[in-house]
Amino acid sequence: MIDGGAPRPRLLVDGATHGRVPGDDRGLAYGDGVFRTLRVVGGRPGLLDRQLRKLLADACALGMEPPGDLARTLRREIVGIVAEQQGILRVTLTRGSGPRGYASPATPRLRRVLAFTPLPPPGLDARPVRLQVARTPLAVSPVLAGVKHLGRLEQVLAASEPAAAGVFDRLMCDPGGRPICGTRCNLFLRRGRRLCTPALDGSGVAGVVRELLLECAMARAPEVIDECIVARLTLEELAAADELLVTNSVFGVRAVAECLDVDGAPLFRTAAPGPLARQLLATLAAEFPAPEPAP
Repeated sequence: MIDGGAPRPRLLVDGATHGRVPGDDRGLAYGDGVFRTLRVVGGRPGLLDRQLRKLLADACALGMEPPGDLARTLRREIVGIVAEQQGILRVTLTRGSGPRGYASPATPRLRRVLAFTPLPPPGLDARPVRLQVARTPLAVSPVLAGVKHLGRLEQVLAASEPAAAGVFDRLMCDPGGRPICGTRCNLFLRRGRRLCTPALDGSGVAGVVRELLLECAMARAPEVIDECIVARLTLEELAAADELLVTNSVFGVRAVAECLDVDGAPLFRTAAPGPLARQLLATLAAEFPAPEPAP
């Protein structure tokens, strides 16, 4: 504890508490790596199995073949760094150090970086949020689509754009103007009894809560939806939606009250969370428990 009791953020590099990422690390030099962000409540990282599975799958998608014991090593380090606290944990894998040049080392040694910030993560929140369409487009790259790699400059630029007051996130589109995802969340659209989420075969990040809803949304809200699909959506379909939802692994699910176009004009607007949002907020409580109260 420091500063009169304020918790110190924690960092592990290859398991070392005083480790440092060297200047020749390929994640630093080229964005050559992948990461995942986990919500931690009472020392329990949310959706840990899914997070580790997606992290290692993303590493494999970049040709970063992880050693067979990496998941076990990460679990041990995660338990040690979060202890009994609550906060936000980022787990990063890079291809490790290497010589100058883009070509990968013949035998890369993956580097593990765990960064834990102790703080109260948000609970599931029924208050709807505002989105605004970003001017910065997402590039189309089928090889990288869905992968949460370290190259996040498009999201940085979008998040840095001027926005209307109270905007929670910027909605990013591909170069053809099709909505894909937010800078830090996935998007869902309900029209009638059909739930849709944008296809991520050209752009975007496949989040673990998106994966969870694709698997179980119909079972968790059978009185609201009877179909859940992945599709190429348009802003016109977004404007005609009955409900919009955004998801990520820190806040879970949030209803969207309003989505603005790039100039701030309303595309979508609703007065209150719809029935699907209310149902999912109730049934996801086990995966996203409320933060423990401060002493």
